[in-house]
Amino acid sequence: MRKDVLRILLFVVAVATLYNYAPLEELKAVLDVDVLRARAASGDSLIVFGYLGAVAFLALLTAQMGLPTVAGAALFGPILGPVLALTGVGVGGTLQFLVARYALRGPAERVILKRVPEFRQVMDERGLAVLIFLRFIWFPGFIITLGSAVSRLSLAHFLVGFPAMLPQAVLVSVVTDAVVTYGLSGIPWTRWLLIVGITAASIGLYAAAIRRWPELKAVRRMGKKPKPVAP
Repeated sequence: MRKDVLRILLFVVAVATLYNYAPLEELKAVLDVDVLRARAASGDSLIVFGYLGAVAFLALLTAQMGLPTVAGAALFGPILGPVLALTGVGVGGTLQFLVARYALRGPAERVILKRVPEFRQVMDERGLAVLIFLRFIWFPGFIITLGSAVSRLSLAHFLVGFPAMLPQAVLVSVVTDAVVTYGLSGIPWTRWLLIVGITAASIGLYAAAIRRWPELKAVRRMGKKPKPVAP
């Protein structure tokens, strides 16, 4: 218990130190979307690697996918944006998985057992199939990572789950790029048609997965309190 507390304190101190000593004002001065997008379009490698590093760090702390996808689409467009977002999230998520499994396993198990106690059992029984499904529907990444880390799921299978997030990332990226490029009121009908098509395809894949594996319906109820039985 003391070792777990010490590890958490060291992690908090490291994050606080980075926050206090990072040149935040200088960073704000250069974080202009139009300028960054122009530099990204010109092939500036510094923007690419800076973005990947920021996304990996954010994913390590929060397993966040939504914000990196929006930022990636705004900077790199609807094709390269989601790919880079998924790459950065994959790197950060893998680091988070390794930290939770080997350095903070005790706290990770307590979080999972408190919030979704059945998650570890589900991952042990049908780990890869459930993982791919949860990634596809963008289930909270923090819970996925902790649940995977305290289960018997291998690192290789954990990595296989990340590409399942790509369809939703493409949808978010297409919408973001359309808004950034044309403005909400100026989006052409061809772009709306593309958005509707990607949405329909995602819904179709979701329905097909539930139809093919009915047991996945139980996954959606994880963490929900059972309804009281009437006497």
